[in-house]
Amino acid sequence: MTVTYAGFGDTRALEMEYDGKWRIHNGSTWVDGFETKAEALFWCEKWKSQAVALAIFNPETGLNSYTDMTFM
Repeated sequence: MTVTYAGFGDTRALEMEYDGKWRIHNGSTWVDGFETKAEALFWCEKWKSQAVALAIFNPETGLNSYTDMTFM
């Protein structure tokens, strides 16, 4: 099943884009995607965000799960 939110398009495709990327949690949602953890940590600190984690796409659910989380 694919869930589409008005104005956001196909969320499955959006989630797939971030597979294997380091993402930043800004306090309410996961944002951006970086190739390295060091780069994500740099921006997380600069933007005063809350955490960094590696996104892993699950094709069965169509969503990312997050691993190797570092809290700031």
